[in-house]
This record gives sequence, C-alpha cells and structure tokens, in this order.
Amino acid sequence: MATHERRQGTRGPGEPRVRCLRSLAVLPLLWTGACSPGTGGDDAGAPAASPAASPSIRTLEPLPAVDDGPPEGELVAELLQSSRDAAAGRFQVWVGNGTDRPLRLRSVRYLDWRYFGPLDADRVRPVPAGSERGFLVALPSRPRCAPVDRPPAVELRVVRPGGRSDGTRTRMLDVSDEADVVARHVASRCFELDLRRDFALSVDDRVQRVDEKVAELTLRVRPRGRPGGAHRRLDLRSVSGTPVLTPYRRPVWRPGVTVTGHGDAVAVPLRVAPARCDGHAVAESGGATAFRVRMRLDGRRGELLVRMTPRGAARALRFAAAACGR
Repeated sequence: MATHERRQGTRGPGEPRVRCLRSLAVLPLLWTGACSPGTGGDDAGAPAASPAASPSIRTLEPLPAVDDGPPEGELVAELLQSSRDAAAGRFQVWVGNGTDRPLRLRSVRYLDWRYFGPLDADRVRPVPAGSERGFLVALPSRPRCAPVDRPPAVELRVVRPGGRSDGTRTRMLDVSDEADVVARHVASRCFELDLRRDFALSVDDRVQRVDEKVAELTLRVRPRGRPGGAHRRLDLRSVSGTPVLTPYRRPVWRPGVTVTGHGDAVAVPLRVAPARCDGHAVAESGGATAFRVRMRLDGRRGELLVRMTPRGAARALRFAAAACGR
C-alpha cells in the first residue's frame, strides 16, 4: 500500500492535518533540427536552406493541490497510529468535520466486536469546521481471538447546536482503517497470548561491552513446562535491530534455534552497534530498545516485540551514546 505521513499516523493527537501539494516534474523533450545541405558539387551555387526552427519546449501544467481535509458537508472517521502510539499501546481516532460549524463533542467511542466492549477516547475536545482532530484510544490487552464479521464504527455524542450543554445526540460513523491498525493488533496479541502460555522471551538487563563500538545483549527463551505443552515447538527465525541498536556486521540476527514446550532454556547472543549517532534517533523512536523476533509456533508464523526493561534500556542507550562519542 502506498502511504505518506498522514497514513502512517505521524501527527500528534492535537495537530491539524497538513494539506499537501502534489506536483509533477517533467523532463522536456528536445527535438533536433534537420541537417543542412552540403556545400560542394552541384549544390554549391544553390541558396542555403534556412535551418528548421526549433520547436518550443513543452511542459505540463502542475497538478492541482490535493485537499486532504474532510469531504464537504460530511463527518468522517479514520484510524491512525504512530510509532509512539504503538509503543504506548494505543491508536488514534481521527474525526473530520466537513460541515460549516464546529462539532462540539461530549464523547468519542470506538466500537469493534474484535474487542469485548466499547473503547472510550481520551482528550475529547471540539472539532472546528473544515478540520480534523485526533483522539487517543488505549488498546485492550486481551482482544477477542475469534472470527468477527461485523464492521467497526465510531460513536459520537454531539452537543446539540444552540442547546443546553447537557443536551446531546448520538452520531454513528463508519470508520476507515487503511493501515489495518486493529487487525494487526488483534493478530499480534492473539499470537502473543498463545505463545506466552508455553514460552517466555526476554532480553537481559546486562549490556556486555565488547569494544568501544560493539556490545552484546542476550535474548532468552524459556519454556514454561505447562502440563499439556510438551508437544509445542518454537522456531526462532530472525531478530531485527531497532532504530538505535543494529546487528553488528549483518542485516538481522538469525538464531536458527528450536525450543520445545518441556525443553531447556536457550540464550541467544545479540551483538549490537549504534544504528545512528544523531540526537534525534532516540527522541523520534518509540521502540529504541524493542527487538522484533520472527518465529514459527507449531508451524504458524508470527512475531513478538521483545522490549528491554527500563533498567536494561537505560544501559543500552548509555552504551549507544558512548559509542557515538556523546
């Protein structure tokens, strides 16, 4: 899916949508004129033909500005999620007000049968005419891990125009989710809940310095030994780095490790180096010390984001800063 910043959810919860201008750069085509006749032989006395006039260079008019605002006269809703939202376990419901008057809201609710109840948005405030506002919604830790065929919706409690402050009416909106924010969360959490029944994954707090530029972390996989879980099999396929810590001299780590439900615990060394040395790397990332582990659980593909504890994360970030000379 082609996306731009709006679809990736890079705006803050109160930041208005930025409208963009799409332009098309066109390389002009140059046409060469015909060759002039020769000057020798029988044509020597003939009058020289005037050179063909060069045609003018054609350019295309720039495309009109694309208005990313809400459709005129309509109320619309969509889901967005930034990397910081994902790290904080939340997403945003953006409400667009295409009418000619402010939308005074009492509450915003996300309704989805993939969860066990309605999800109430935080920081509810008015949406000015012709603009949009985002409202934070916390993601539940336990979704409904079963097929659902009902579409989601957004419920707005709107203060009646010109009425008392306690007079409200309810508006139901269809909601778009082009980035599959909810579908990805439900699939990830259901896989994780199944995984955690029989296996525990963690990254040690210890950061072992190898040299000035390289350190070693340890990913641990521990079977829980649950009764009935002996048949389960976990294959670690790869481990990805973070925006701050990257695998040393390789694109990803490939442990090639298999753990069974009643087997032995496994320790996987991860040699890391700083991925970036600019000051924005940590500030812009919500997953500076979160490692994405791709695996197969009983043959089923999935992945888990394994985060370091605050203590371990602080040590890893101090290493990265020192390795960058800061």
